[in-house]
Amino acid sequence: MLDRFVQTATQLDAALAEVAALGHNLHQIQARMRELGSPVPNGAQLDSLGYRCLLTACASTPWHRHFQVLAPSERRSFGAPIDIWRVTNEKHLALRLGDQTIIEAA
Repeated sequence: MLDRFVQTATQLDAALAEVAALGHNLHQIQARMRELGSPVPNGAQLDSLGYRCLLTACASTPWHRHFQVLAPSERRSFGAPIDIWRVTNEKHLALRLGDQTIIEAA
């Protein structure tokens, strides 16, 4: 059991480091998208979503009592907002490039 405990804690450390790295990457990519004219998300939208996603995930851990409790309507994952932002950006890009087929398909 001790070996499993150590292994699991090590895996958790690696997963948390990956969350941090991916969060930084997401912010860098969003900033570059804005530079290129992307209408969504802006920095505040990504900050708000990321915060709610992390709190939602933390709420399902044994340490949930140490984190702010979100109302059910505030709990989030990246999935749905990212899909909406993708569609919005595809339409925006199609307009900028003059490609009506992308707009009609969406």
